Amino acid sequence: TSASGAQFVEVTVDDQNRNPLKGVGLTATIKSPEGERSFTLLSTDAAGVSKFSFEIGKQQGIAFRQL
Repeated sequence: TSASGAQFVEVTVDDQNRNPLKGVGLTATIKSPEGERSFTLLSTDAAGVSKFSFEIGKQQGIAFRQL
C-alpha cells in the first residue's frame, strides 16, 4: 500500500510505574524505501506527551522505528 499526505504521530513517555515523564527529548526516525528521515520532537509535556506531523508525499512501504 502507498501512503501520502500529512502523517500525525503522538508519543507518550511513562516511567516504570506508568507516571508521565515531563521534559523528555525525543527523536523519531521514519524509514521508507527512499531512506530514513529523522525528526526532533518537542519535549514531552506534563502528561508525558509529544506530538508532531510530517509530510511524506507518495511513498510505499512506510515503517516506523520504535522510539
